[in-house]
Parts: sequence; C-alpha cells; structure tokens
Amino acid sequence: MISQFDFYDLKGKNIIFGGKKAIVLSVDEDDHLVFVRFENKQVSSLDFQDFLENVSSGIIFITKPQLESVNAYAIPISKQRIINRREAYVLRMARHPNPHQPELRKHIILETAAKIGDPKPPGGSTVSKWFRRWESDSFDIKKQVLCKNTRRKTRLDEQVEKVITKIINKYFLKREGLLKSQCYVKLKNLMIRLGMADSVPSPRSFERRIDKVDPIEIVTKRKGSSEAKKAYRKIQHKYNVTLPLELVELDTGNFNLGIIEIVDGVKYYIGPVSLHLCFCVGTASLLGYSISIGNTGEQSGFVVNALYHAISRKADKRYIQSGVPCRVVMDAGAGYLSDTTRSFLDSLGCTYDITPTRQPWAKAFVERFIRHIRDTFFRGIKGYLGKYNPLEYTDTNLKQAAKVTIEQFRQKFANFVHEYHNTQLDRLDGLTPNEAWEKGIAQYPPMHIEDMAELKKFRGERIKGRMLNPNLGVFHRGHWFNSDALQALYCTLEEKQKKGEKILVDLLVDPLDAAALSVIVPPKVSLKVGQLELLEATNTSNNVDGKSFAQLEAKKKGVKVLDGASCFVTDQSEWTKYQSKPRKNGELIDVLLPDTPEDFDPEAELEDILASNEKVSHVPSELSDEGQDDGEWGVL
Repeated sequence: MISQFDFYDLKGKNIIFGGKKAIVLSVDEDDHLVFVRFENKQVSSLDFQDFLENVSSGIIFITKPQLESVNAYAIPISKQRIINRREAYVLRMARHPNPHQPELRKHIILETAAKIGDPKPPGGSTVSKWFRRWESDSFDIKKQVLCKNTRRKTRLDEQVEKVITKIINKYFLKREGLLKSQCYVKLKNLMIRLGMADSVPSPRSFERRIDKVDPIEIVTKRKGSSEAKKAYRKIQHKYNVTLPLELVELDTGNFNLGIIEIVDGVKYYIGPVSLHLCFCVGTASLLGYSISIGNTGEQSGFVVNALYHAISRKADKRYIQSGVPCRVVMDAGAGYLSDTTRSFLDSLGCTYDITPTRQPWAKAFVERFIRHIRDTFFRGIKGYLGKYNPLEYTDTNLKQAAKVTIEQFRQKFANFVHEYHNTQLDRLDGLTPNEAWEKGIAQYPPMHIEDMAELKKFRGERIKGRMLNPNLGVFHRGHWFNSDALQALYCTLEEKQKKGEKILVDLLVDPLDAAALSVIVPPKVSLKVGQLELLEATNTSNNVDGKSFAQLEAKKKGVKVLDGASCFVTDQSEWTKYQSKPRKNGELIDVLLPDTPEDFDPEAELEDILASNEKVSHVPSELSDEGQDDGEWGVL
C-alpha cells in the first residue's frame, strides 16, 4: 500500500486536516505511521490506513501552492528557443546529485550539445549559473530568460515609430502581403517624400519592429486563421488512462436551447446556451463545467471558469470530484489557445496537449459525453430545437421556443450531473463515476491549491487598454469597478506617466461573474518582477452578485419575449442598429513604388499619420531585453 503512495512522496506535503493546516513530517514504512505537524507546532501520528480513509472521506485534503504565473503572454520565438536550449542542459544536469563537478559537467555539456545540435556549447560556469537560477525559480526555466530588469530604450523618434507602424499595417499585415525587404523600400520611399530622409532607420531596425509582432498575428493576417491554427498546434498522442485526474479533456458544446431572463415581470431573451466541460477520462466523471449564454464561441473567460470549477471543492457535498489535473487535452479553439488559458494552466503546474481542429476522435471521451448530454438531457427540456442544422436553424425560432431561465437551467443541469455520477457504466465494469472516483483517490489522493482566493483572481478573459479613472475606477460592459487598491495604483502610475497622458491597464474578466474583475498591475510598477500581479475591483452597481454580464445586459439588448414570440424595442440603441454602410473589399497592394502625386502635401500626410491610432499587435517586451541579442542558439 505504501509503495503506491510513492508517486506523491508524502514527506513535506501540505495538508488540511479537519480544517487545520498541517505538514507531513515523515512516513514510517515499517510501523505504517504518518507523522503530521500542525500550525501550532503540535506533532501527531496516525496509522497509514487511517490516513488513507480520512483522505477518501474528505477529512484530509492534500494541497499544493499555486505557482507564480510568469508574465509571458505570447513568448517570442527567439526567446522560446533560448528557453528550450537552456532547459535541455539543466534537465540533463538534474539527473545527477552533484552536477557541478568539472569533469561530470563537461561530459554533460558535450553530450547535450551533440543531442540538440548546439553549434556553440556554453561554458561550465554558465551552465551551473543556469542550473542554480532554475532551482531558485521553482524549476521554471522561463523566469531566468524572460524576467530581466534591464531594457534598452528605442533610439528611434516617436514620429518614425508611427510611420513604421503605418507601413507594417498597410503592407506587411495583409493577406499575401509584401516581404520585409519590399516593406522597407516602401518605408524609405515614404519618409523621403515626407522630408524625413535623415531619419530613415536601418533595414535591421525595421526588421526588429516586424519581429516584435505576435507571430500568430502575422500568420493570421497574411495567411488566414486556419493556417495560424495549423502552425501553432501540438499533436495529440494516445493515452492509456485509468486514474483520477491523470488526463482531463476540455471541450465546448453549443446547444439549440434559448434562455430567457425575467426582469421586473418582463421576459427578455438572452441567447442560446453553451457548456464548457472538463471531463476526467480515468473515472468518466465531469470534473467541472461552466455555462455561457448568448456566446457560441470558445472564449477564454468561460474556459478558465470551467477549469476553476473543476479544481475547486464543490459546495454541494454530493459533488465529490475536484483536484488539479496532471495532463489536460484541448483543441485549437481560440479560447483554449489564448495566452490567459495557457498561463492559468501553467500556474496550476499542468501539462497540456493541443489537438488538431476538426478531429473529434483526438479527444473522444468528452466528445462522447457531449453527445450523451444532447441525447439524455436536452431532449427532455422544453424549447430545445434539436441538433444544429444550418438549413433549419433561425434565431427567431430559438426566441419563440425559449421558456427556461438561467436559474432553472443551472438547477436542471446540476441534477443531471448528480444523476450521471451515480449511474452504473459498462466502461467502468459496472461502477458509477462516483464509485470509480472514490476507488481511485483511495490510492492516489487528488492535489488541491492552497490559496483558492488568489487563484480566483485569474478570471480568464483578457481585456486590453482600459482607461483608469482616478475616482470611478475602470469601466467594462456598462459597469464601473473600483477598490482602494485600484485607487492607490492610479496614484502610483500617475507619477510614472507623462502629464496629460491617459493611464491604461489590462483587465481579467470572468463573463459569468459581474460582481468583480481583476486588474493586471503594469510591469513598470509591479512588485513581482516578471510575474502577474493582480488587483481585485468590485462592481459599484447594485444587485449584481451571482449575475453574469449576459444577464445584466438582457434588458439593455431590447429583445423581449412575449407569449413565446419575440419583438424588438423601437428605441434606437447600439443593440438595435444594424450595419447601414455597404461592406468594402480591401485595396490591392501595389508592389511597384508609386510616383509622388502632384498635389502631395508632406506636412498634411505626416500630420494624418501622427494623428492616427494605428497599433501593431506586439509580443509584450516588458520582460525582455529589447534590441539585445543573447547570442544563443535555440533547439529547433
């Protein structure tokens, strides 16, 4: 029995025993005793079998600290190569108890360099420095590459930067856009016409600006979103899974069931329902889920919400599934590929695989469960119009059939999950998912995050560039969010900003919780160098607790449901207007340099460029050495 527990290595693990925090000092294999020390320094011992039974019954929870999430949104390819290269050396050194011995270290360097094809192997002291920094950074190699305080400021004038941005957006970030060299000729020609010939940057400086653009954004703009998904996905491998939390599959199911909201006795139509699911393969259990209304896409906020629900201990004691997954499999949807979802998984210490799109067999278990939900749950609900058929589906039919409120749907689905978890399955040899879960955790207890309140701040959907008001806080989807910490952040940022310049911050929002959101502290004032520091701000409106943004916006959308039929509010608003201007096709790119027109006014042209708000989606460089070359070779 004890050998089965070696996988977790109980010694040194943090636990919650009867509501009190404690730590496992040691495990005596001869006497089958576990020695535990509580926070008040009291030391107790209990039989190993009793320890297992307390874990299975929920009296003891084994916890793990949340990893500090590195602020590494969209890591540049050059930095990723450096990370891969250093990781190859330190992981090889980690196999030895004393890898810093000169002879052993030299052998490791030569062996690793030959394996990865490194043309310029590092020196012994350099590798030792990487290894010690890796140990001090909680075995996260990304921190030593990305978390650097030194930055070289750009030498280019702000006007030149805006001209470069215009050229990149107009000629490079286009379908079948120009090459870098062709774009540079365009830049040079334009700056000469604007009377800025003395400020033309070098070709290498211009290429650096293009290299800073998000690589996924480049492929998306130049070749399309489908090509971008193909270029940035991983291949799924087959797994033989029998244990709880060993493998969890994620997916989203969209269903033709309209949801209504009753406000002041009037029914308002919100939209169709979608379920974001976390399915435990080993025990055939639904580890967690989130419900979204009116959004048929896979947004990162709903995905993170489902993951948070999956690892949390549920308020309903009958819902016994919880814990941090070992491996997560998900498809290449936008909500799963997003930097916020991947950073959330990194903070949990989860490894994850990304499967190709339109290949449901790559995550067959959760796909089969979605079909089970459609066949056994939705077909019994009033207002469900069957499986999606583009030839028959209309939004009007969905509104006319809508009869269920979000509260009713939540309760109905919770009852369905409880019934499913207590249903015998042939795949589990006659066991129910609950019985399979209890049997599995008796031998391999789940791990839980110590500080769930801090993890909750990582809400998922990232909103960029929201203005911070000194009195009201930040504004999002019709509501103001504020807190004392946010006001203190404004005062700190005000000292760093230029006079009259707007203070902008990024937000993390949970679409299913309109009561609060998180504000990302900008790296230039953050006390956590290279890590995400989050401040929570609460909604200043009344009656928002337990409400999603879709529920709060139901009345504003102006779509009423009366006697099963839909009608629209006649008042003009952003919700009732439609596109009145005809759509235009993009202009063709002229590869040849145009002659200067006779009525060309350099001053007016430059003024238009400087007044524009054109931006390029850059890879965040707050943590990298801009313009500096590490001189390292990556692992291709």
